[in-house]
Amino acid sequence: MFVHELSHAVTARVFGLPVRSVTLHILGGETSIEREAPTPGREFLIAFAGPLVNLVLAGIGLFVHAFLPCRTSRCCSSRP
Repeated sequence: MFVHELSHAVTARVFGLPVRSVTLHILGGETSIEREAPTPGREFLIAFAGPLVNLVLAGIGLFVHAFLPCRTSRCCSSRP
């Protein structure tokens, strides 16, 4: 969750927007940006950065699960 919120903050900073804070809660988080993005396109990119990072992390996890060998019998129970 922290990486998700951090990606919003980093993207906003890349576009020159000041980030006030990143707050994490039990069920989510929020990135407080001091002013709105100057264009709808940049606003979209800031909003999309978090879900994009989630997809990348999920892809890495799937790759690791699919291609790295298991070292314990517990994780290999579903593999041939």
